[in-house]
This record gives sequence, structure tokens and C-alpha cells, in this order.
Amino acid sequence: MPRPHELLLDLAAARPPGAVSPPAGVELVRSALEHRMHGLLWSSVEAGLIVLPQEPMLRLSALDLAVRTHHERLWRTLADVQRRLATRGVHTAAAKGITAEQRWYHRVGERPSMDIDLLVEPGGRGRIADILDELHPGHPLRDQIARLVRRGMLQSVDLIVDGVAIDVHLDLLKVEIPTRSQEAIWSRTRLVGGKKGIEVRVLDCETSLIHFAIHLNKDRFARLLGYADIARILGKESLDWEFIHRLVANEGLQVPVINSLEAVARTLRLPPLPVPRVRGWRSYAWHRLWPDERRLRGYEGIAAAQHRQLWIPWLAEGRMKEALWWWIRRRAIPPTDLLQLHDPDVLGPYPLRFAIGRLRGWRKRRRAVVVARRAGRGPTRRR
Repeated sequence: MPRPHELLLDLAAARPPGAVSPPAGVELVRSALEHRMHGLLWSSVEAGLIVLPQEPMLRLSALDLAVRTHHERLWRTLADVQRRLATRGVHTAAAKGITAEQRWYHRVGERPSMDIDLLVEPGGRGRIADILDELHPGHPLRDQIARLVRRGMLQSVDLIVDGVAIDVHLDLLKVEIPTRSQEAIWSRTRLVGGKKGIEVRVLDCETSLIHFAIHLNKDRFARLLGYADIARILGKESLDWEFIHRLVANEGLQVPVINSLEAVARTLRLPPLPVPRVRGWRSYAWHRLWPDERRLRGYEGIAAAQHRQLWIPWLAEGRMKEALWWWIRRRAIPPTDLLQLHDPDVLGPYPLRFAIGRLRGWRKRRRAVVVARRAGRGPTRRR
């Protein structure tokens, strides 16, 4: 079970890295790739802080160039999408991804991103049809998506715009139960300057910290890069902890958020956080669901427990009825529109479509497990 190389923990915590012998360099690169830390590792190599053998160094250099090229494309697409939606009166804010890299990392390429996460303003739920018409004209499931969003059955929509994957959030936290603090979150968004004079709207640092903490749970704490995101916000921002406590308490998400922040601080040996310790059965259950020994397992962690995030709403304090409603209406007895959205090619009566959808979902998860395990074994064979 491959935990990250010890030197990568220093890079994640933004500390000067320790020394590494050339023979250990191959293992270091393998671990960095598995934990998406190759951008930060390359920064240390370029700065002369780490010396690697020629072959893995060339591999890192080529990968870094590819990441930087992709990020430039993401910036152009983000600016274009925000501009196009604004012309229709729909405003959006970017989360995570390239804007996080711009604000809390030193250079393009240090935090590899694949797609764009875009939060729609609170009033935008009723404008989802306009969003689809602008970004994906003629979407074959436009009306079904609009109905699902109106009924609160869909918290995000995945689109491809100019070849770039965009996750359009109608709900930022996207933890099954609806986010109560959407107005408060939106009121704290602000404009920042991006690459080449591009100006984009982003989340504030406090909401970003909460968002990253929630995503660690969703990603099963598998990769070290998620820890690096939180460490950089903690180290570079003067945070309004009163707002953080208030927002988390209003959402009932003290257990997953505070426990996640404490786990990052403890693992990376960061200063203690000004957060109250959470106790009770919810905290006990959280530690059983996301135990220390199952974190930072890289590919193996990605392959394991792919439905673990579905426990988050059940751990939210005071939200049991909402969690139960969501589970019944969306998971146990999903509406026909949702079945059509996930499997548009499947026709026939509801029971048949439901069964085929479940079978396909199971097969997809099994394939993901196989791919992740092969990826984990691959670099070992090449050594």
C-alpha cells in the first residue's frame, strides 16, 4: 500500500525538501506521479533543491510542459465561458483547479488540473436551460436536466466546451443534501486577475478551504495533492475562522470538515488549528469510514470504497430527514429523467432501465478499480 515518499510530505507542507540520493530518485518520481505531486517536485528540481537521475528528470520535464500547455487552454476556456454566460445574465465563480494554482502556488503547472469547476450564482438554478443553450446548444437532454434541477434532484451538470470538461455546479459542496449557505458563499466571491490579464470570479479563501476539505472526503484522502491545497491556504491566508465555524455549523458538516483539516495538519506536521474538537457518534463513524491507515494510498485509495462519499449527508448534524429524502428519491427510486440522463440509450420499462443502469454503474466501478490497480503496478515493473 504505497504511501507517499517522505520528501513529498515536505513539499506538500511547503517546507524545504530533504536530501534524496540518486538511486531513490526513481521511486520519488513514481510516488509523485501517483499523488499528483509531480508539479511541485519539478519546481524543486528546477530550483536545484533536488537532484534526479536523467531519465526520470526528462520524464518530469515533459509532463510539466504538457500540464502547463493544458492549463493555458483551461484559462482561455474559463474566461470565455464566464464571459459568454455573463452576456445572458448568468454569473459564475471558479473553484479549485487553475484558479487555486494561481492564488496559492508559485507557478503554472505546480497543481495539475484536468477540468474546470464552475459555481453558478444562487439565482442561476432557474437559468440552467439558458446555460445549456449557451454552452451546449441542442443538448439532447436539455429539458430533462432543467426538470431535475428545478426539483433539486441534480446538483451539477457535466459539459464539454471546446474540448474542455466543465463541471457546472448548481450546488458548491455537492454532498447530496442541499447547501443552505449559498447566498453567503456567493456574497464573498470576488474578482481576481488571472493569466494574460484574464479576470475571473473566484471563491473566497475560507469557502475554498471548506470546499477542499469536503473533497478530501469524496476522494477518500487518496492523494497528497489534496493535502497540499489545504496546507497552502492555511499557510498563506489570514483566515476568518469565525466565518468558517459559522458556515460549517449551518451546514451541519462539522465532522467531515474539522476532522479533515485536523488530519491534514497532523499528517503534514502543521501548527495546531483554531478549531474545536468534534466528538460523538458522528465523529467516531467518520474515523471508521476514513481511517488513518486507509489514507494516502494513491492508486489503491482511488480504487477502494468508491461510494464512501455517500455517507457524508448521514454524518451531517441535524440533516437526517434531508439525507433520507435524497437517498429515497435519488438513489433508491430515482426519477425517470435521471435514468435517462445517466443512460440515454437504454429504453423500455422503468424496472429494466433501473436494473441496466445499476449493472452499468457496477461495471464502471470495477473497470476503475482495474485501471487504478494497473497504474499502481506499472511504475513498479519499470524500475
